[in-house]
Amino acid sequence: MELPERPGAGVALWFKSDDAQRLHDELAGAGVPIVAAPVDGPFGRTFSFADPEGYVVTVHGQ
Repeated sequence: MELPERPGAGVALWFKSDDAQRLHDELAGAGVPIVAAPVDGPFGRTFSFADPEGYVVTVHGQ
């Protein structure tokens, strides 16, 4: 059995942030892998990063 490149296939983990852009900038500046760059969407400013275990976490602003 081959494992997926990233763990958590089929899992969606979202967190709300008071300032998603600032959080993105801080995480990127600290070398955290950004999986999806910030965009404006239906949940405000949204981006995704990989946590230390490789799980993708999405942060939104609204």
